[in-house]
Amino acid sequence: MELNSKNIVILSADDYEDIELLYLYYRMQEAGANVSIVGPELSADTLRGKHGYTIAVDIKSNEVKTEALDALIIPGGWAPDRLSWCNATLNLVKKAFEEGKYIATISKGFMGANTNRNITRENCNL
Repeated sequence: MELNSKNIVILSADDYEDIELLYLYYRMQEAGANVSIVGPELSADTLRGKHGYTIAVDIKSNEVKTEALDALIIPGGWAPDRLSWCNATLNLVKKAFEEGKYIATISKGFMGANTNRNITRENCNL
């Protein structure tokens, strides 16, 4: 699948599941997408996964313009729980959902996406 010039953000925080984030990140880039790592508003500039891998934060959740993105991905680990503590991140997910953007989650990522309780069986494939 080619994703030429699609803008995809991966929302994460410390204690992400390393393979779930890193595989997506590099695979989306290989497919031609512009991929950005988005951290919570108060996150450090580098996130550390559960198994010690690190990745740089490109932009904070309070700075993302949903109009410019095509998809939002939330990998699992403990990161989704940490994402749910940040109002700017919750608002980003809610706005992307309301604008009909593609939202994908892996494992516990669903917790971070559904904190606003707007994702139901009727509008989501489980």
